[in-house]
Amino acid sequence: MSFAAEPYSQFVDDLVSALTGGTIRESFRFLPEQASYRLSASEPVVPATVRIFGLAGGAYQRFQRGRDFVLGPDNTFIWQGQVWPDIGTTFFANYETIPDFIAVPRLTDRNVGSVTRLLAESFAREYAVLSGQLEAVYEAAFLDTATGRDLDNLAALVGLTRQGATFATGSVVFSRSYGRRSMSV
Repeated sequence: MSFAAEPYSQFVDDLVSALTGGTIRESFRFLPEQASYRLSASEPVVPATVRIFGLAGGAYQRFQRGRDFVLGPDNTFIWQGQVWPDIGTTFFANYETIPDFIAVPRLTDRNVGSVTRLLAESFAREYAVLSGQLEAVYEAAFLDTATGRDLDNLAALVGLTRQGATFATGSVVFSRSYGRRSMSV
């Protein structure tokens, strides 16, 4: 399992979509042998609103519709680009559907400056900071990524102590061989 902090913009997108009636974080597990994935929407999906994100190369990635995946008419999407989610990781889809006119969401204003957007951005800021802190905790648990005190603690778990920093010392001799030069014209 790996963890990478998601950016603030993803949290804002999730919150605004959720508050205004969209579907957020529908999860899928990426297996290369599975050719396509199907969104679980019961109503027709608005194709321009499908956003897929997850881990690619160990880092957060928002995949591009038309470049990394294509959406079919039956709410399925197929990976096609060179950037795919990491094998075995969970990736997510956010999207909106054509609304049922009987059940209209109470919050509909997604514009910058609206109360809905302001609330979403405020919560998202705090959540993004927390996600970054969790990523630091995750990285502190491995020898390859731990630093400072965390690395000292990891070394102590296996009975080792870190040596202090030292600088290389030595002497260097510069020399040059003299030889005969010939020129031809």
